[in-house]
Amino acid sequence: MSDSAVTCNNCGLPYTLPDEVVGNVPHVLLCGHIFCTVCLLESPRGFITCHECKMVTNVGEEGVDGLQVDSRIIGLIYTARMNTKKQGDKLRARKFRSPSASPPARTEHPNTEVGPDMLKVLDEALCKATENLNTLDNLHQTLTSGIHAQLKKERSRITKEIEDCTEKAIGMLHKRSVLMSELSSLEQLFSDGREECQKLEERRKEMRMAIQKAKHVRQVPSLGTYCHLDKVLETLETPVDVGSYDMSSLTLCSKLCVLHVDILTESLSKFLYLMDGDVKWVVLTHVVNPTHFYVRLVSEHKAGVALTKKVNKLCFEEHRRFMDKDEIKTMLVFVRWKEDWCRAKVCELFQKGCLECVTQCCAAEIARLQVFFQDHGFTKGLTFSEGGLRGLNECLRKVDSDAQFELHHWAPQAIRCSLRDIIPSDLVKGWSAEARDEMRRVIGSGAVEMQVFSEDRDTLLVDLKKASVDDILLSLREHLVFMELAFYSPQVAPSGSKPLQFYPPVHPKLNLELHAVVSYVNTPSDFYVQLQVDSMEFLLLNSKLQDCYGPPGSATELQIYCPCLGQACVALCEKNKDWCRAEVTFPGGRMVEVQYVDFGNKKTVSINDLRQIKDEFFALPAMLVPHSKVLPVRLYEVSKCFTEPAVSIGEILVKRGLASLVTKVQLKETPLPDTAVWDPPLSEEHKSPDEPLPPPPPPTVEPPELQVTLNLPACLKDLRVRVTHVTSPGHICVQLLQFDNQLKGYLKSDQQEVDWKVEMSCAANVNGVWERGKVCSVSTSNISEVLRCDFGNTVKLHISNLRPLLPELVGSLLLECCLSDIPAGGRSTWTATACDFISYYLTGATAVMTIKDASARPAPVSLFCSNRSGQDVSIADFLISEGLALRERTVSPRPAPLTTPSPEKVKTQAYLPPEFPPCGHTRMSISAVSDDGVIYAMTPQACEFERLKDCLQQHIKTLPRQRHYNWKSVLGCAVMGSDMLWYRGQVQEVIGGHVKVQYVDQGIVENIPVCHVYPVVLCENIPQLSVPCQLNGVIPWQWDAVALMKELLLGRSVSVQIMELPENLHGLVTVEIILDGMALSRIMVNHQHASFDPSISVPEDYVVKPPVPDLDDWDLNTKGLEELQPVLGVFTNPTLPDKGKQFRVKVKHLRTPNEVFLSLVDMPMCDQKQETLQEALEQVNKDIDSLPQLTDFPMGPCLAEYSDGLYYRAKLLGFTELNPSIKILVRHVDYGSDDILPPCLRCLPPSLLQFPCEAVCVRLAGFKPPHVCVEVERISYRPEWSMKSMLEMIDLLHGNLSAVGVEPQLTVVLYRADKTLVHVPLVEKGLADYE
Repeated sequence: MSDSAVTCNNCGLPYTLPDEVVGNVPHVLLCGHIFCTVCLLESPRGFITCHECKMVTNVGEEGVDGLQVDSRIIGLIYTARMNTKKQGDKLRARKFRSPSASPPARTEHPNTEVGPDMLKVLDEALCKATENLNTLDNLHQTLTSGIHAQLKKERSRITKEIEDCTEKAIGMLHKRSVLMSELSSLEQLFSDGREECQKLEERRKEMRMAIQKAKHVRQVPSLGTYCHLDKVLETLETPVDVGSYDMSSLTLCSKLCVLHVDILTESLSKFLYLMDGDVKWVVLTHVVNPTHFYVRLVSEHKAGVALTKKVNKLCFEEHRRFMDKDEIKTMLVFVRWKEDWCRAKVCELFQKGCLECVTQCCAAEIARLQVFFQDHGFTKGLTFSEGGLRGLNECLRKVDSDAQFELHHWAPQAIRCSLRDIIPSDLVKGWSAEARDEMRRVIGSGAVEMQVFSEDRDTLLVDLKKASVDDILLSLREHLVFMELAFYSPQVAPSGSKPLQFYPPVHPKLNLELHAVVSYVNTPSDFYVQLQVDSMEFLLLNSKLQDCYGPPGSATELQIYCPCLGQACVALCEKNKDWCRAEVTFPGGRMVEVQYVDFGNKKTVSINDLRQIKDEFFALPAMLVPHSKVLPVRLYEVSKCFTEPAVSIGEILVKRGLASLVTKVQLKETPLPDTAVWDPPLSEEHKSPDEPLPPPPPPTVEPPELQVTLNLPACLKDLRVRVTHVTSPGHICVQLLQFDNQLKGYLKSDQQEVDWKVEMSCAANVNGVWERGKVCSVSTSNISEVLRCDFGNTVKLHISNLRPLLPELVGSLLLECCLSDIPAGGRSTWTATACDFISYYLTGATAVMTIKDASARPAPVSLFCSNRSGQDVSIADFLISEGLALRERTVSPRPAPLTTPSPEKVKTQAYLPPEFPPCGHTRMSISAVSDDGVIYAMTPQACEFERLKDCLQQHIKTLPRQRHYNWKSVLGCAVMGSDMLWYRGQVQEVIGGHVKVQYVDQGIVENIPVCHVYPVVLCENIPQLSVPCQLNGVIPWQWDAVALMKELLLGRSVSVQIMELPENLHGLVTVEIILDGMALSRIMVNHQHASFDPSISVPEDYVVKPPVPDLDDWDLNTKGLEELQPVLGVFTNPTLPDKGKQFRVKVKHLRTPNEVFLSLVDMPMCDQKQETLQEALEQVNKDIDSLPQLTDFPMGPCLAEYSDGLYYRAKLLGFTELNPSIKILVRHVDYGSDDILPPCLRCLPPSLLQFPCEAVCVRLAGFKPPHVCVEVERISYRPEWSMKSMLEMIDLLHGNLSAVGVEPQLTVVLYRADKTLVHVPLVEKGLADYE
């Protein structure tokens, strides 16, 4: 056997067996290379980098011992040991059989034989040497890892200090040079430590060689003749003097950084008080009025005390005093108030002999000044009449750049606040002193709750609440309103914006008779009417409102939560439970007063019955026409029968004594036509002229003559029409508004038994109105399809709603027309998009029409509709602008034959791949996120993007001539963006008249028209600026995860940790994105937007932990602060048997069908004298009250209470809830189950850490989730598995089970007692697939 087979190729040390006291076992990495335990222990914790191929191997909680051991080398060592032992036995047997055959060398070495005393001495020396070697190993590992950690910490700290100092004032530049020199000599700071490491390494090698020699002599005593036992014993017995090794490098502390807990508390408090709707405890410091006061956070009390001590210390320095030549201006100073010095800002400055304030003056010329205390919120005036500089320095100190730098961590303690939505009771005089005093009296000097609603510039809009005698929170706003010292302010639209309002109603012309309906009456002189000329539009509008907003109480995204004055909305009418258009007239909290713009009445409705109004419902003006002080009218009551005369409503009120006539308003009446002929009776005698004539009979109104067919007027321009039905732009049905009254004059006949057939005319009852129709079809169920002759659409009605139509009423007032001058988008028929588009916008609308050819059917017309601004827009032009139609072009009678040229073949190369940033921490700007979760980021060096854009515009200064290209061989191209600038792109796909292009410098993918893409490569020597990245440790993305990533990342500059670079230059960079101190992948997994990759990490690593703030360290006094509780360590998992070996197991917990927690049934037993885990837990539970409770909740081992009232070993995973109470997620390591508990965890005794976990999480190999699953009920945290498969797997895991380990680690194949695979029934039932 060669020496290289049993020695490490890296360090040269020999391998040993695993059962030896000091084991140097050969471990196999993922790359296949083999190294000893000593070499692997020198690597950083968590991962091991191969010394030959530099491949990284992740290490679990068990460390290096968890790696696979090379059984081939172990077999060689074991075989060599056995052969050596056999040779020694033969020598000893030969010695006792033939003493005369002893070698003659015994005469030359009389003392070569080792006696029993010497063996005893060797055993004792070996025990001491083992302890010494363990001590040396621990010292070496501690020193090596400590130096590495300290070096990394010091390097990052100094680098950050350099960056901060560069941005400081000019006075701090000298500090940067000092730090640079310290950074350059950083390696020298640890030179002593590295020398100590070398000394320890030599001592360890010497100890290992001595131990190896002693072990060989112990096994083969005859080998003692070939070594110096005295030196070996001296080496073994020499104790390790820990004090002789210099460990000072581990406690290296620079004068630059000392972490202070107060800074952490202050930063967290500043973060919390900016959160909307958060509740904080504050103390009132100063009150100007209820909308201008200052508070201090109770949580910053400790920081305020530290600030006061620091300011007092600075003010005792002599150079802080003002001199004669010092100038004072509006700056920061220290002012003495009461017994302490405080920070203040000079607001006004008055010089001696000047009545007006000045901007600056010398310290000796100061007469008085006014300062604002930043940490208390009040203003104070200081006068210096006598004493000169001495009087000034008694109450004032100057603040230089050094002091500002030392105090810049403390933000102003006083926070300006205002009570939200209240105004003074007297708007002219403003806030009274009584309101201010009442506010001080109610709040007092104690701590109160402050609820933050929003922020207005530098003022927080809040409400203060104080507990009353009955422990009920008293709102300060409500108290001031109750005391009538303030009122709630009506909510109006934000400044700079005006709420959308409805179009005003169209007032009719004077002296014009119209049909109208009175919608709401306040008084006879104040009422609202609806003109019947727009009744059809109103019915269509009402129908669309009900369809859009659905039944009352249904959930919707259009809910209004904070209405403002004059806001247009949709409100629920309590009478008929219909949605109606309305306008907010008074926003009064939860109950809002609205006015229905189509009826005129006002109602107070709940805010839950308000909805945001869509833009389409603004097209129709308000239907109500108010007549109070606006439009005097004369109303006539019209009977249903046209032969009865109209009766004046005013005359009826006068006759009944409810009103009287006035002469102030004279209407120029239009006399009603008198169509009746009154002949005197034949028997009537002629009366003399002196006799009075009888009063004339009341005028009668002759019913209008019915017109059954459409007769177009002489003028075919600017006709007012209503669109009733639209099939396509080539088939539009309209009604002329001048025939609107004719549509309501048809009378129905009595019901008759008629055998309805196709093409028969009828009178149809549609929505309670009788209309003319024509039968299109009749089914066997007595349902007929009827064409509405006056509207153009078809409806399905029961034959009981049909009546025979009189022959003289047969006809139609409908005009079928089509839009002129536009063909069907270059096709023979109109597209479904164009038909749906025009039908949605035109059906029920009022338009202006001009007929081009009255004889053609459908008649070509030009149609115009009003937009929101009141302008008439051509429907044809609107369709052309939307790309749904093309303008018809005139073609010459004899067009020349057109030949389509063959596409020009063009081939371009792709742009250079991006330059990947090095592994490590950097900042990148996110430019795009694709639908499959690929993140495109720009490095800080990508700031040349603007320069690249300018260069691209110089390359193409004019619009190139468009040609017909063949895009199959085109990769790189130039793209004209929506901003009319040129960008570099890469063709991905050709879709009709568009090209799918990716902007190579931004990562954005768009469909670009062919006319804006040109096959030319610009700036080909510049690589792509966007780097494609993927998140580390998570697998397949869903659409909701990608949407969340786009919302979190797009346009932001984030902190990125480059984890791994791809081998292919066009591959994806593996990164970890840090948002506010938390990894994005952990956030996605914690909120179940993605799942972790078990081949990379474990799910516990993806529990979102609170971010660690990146704060500067300062040399502050930490005396008296409590020390943190030490973290004991981590639990160890039991070692599974080697690959291919079968072992009995028991399932402890089931997470998914292929992810379970196993317990080894044949786990090796410990010493019988040592207590078991169950006995240790019973002893701990008996005296559980003696164990302290956890207060800082480190992510590590603990004791958690189970539902049976006993405590078991557990591991803290994270926090699941913080408000209203804290909930903690723990895992019982001996059972595998997770539990959510209140913060009642207890510290784990160190004695319980020696027991390995009885439940180890493994993945079951051989099957996977089904590709197609019809089960609806899924596992919430693993949606790829169904709940039925989970229950089926639970039934299969009962009984005796055995497992066989496979690759990778912690992956097994599970067998039942009959040697069959457990998962086979699951696959046969279609609940899983074979892997």
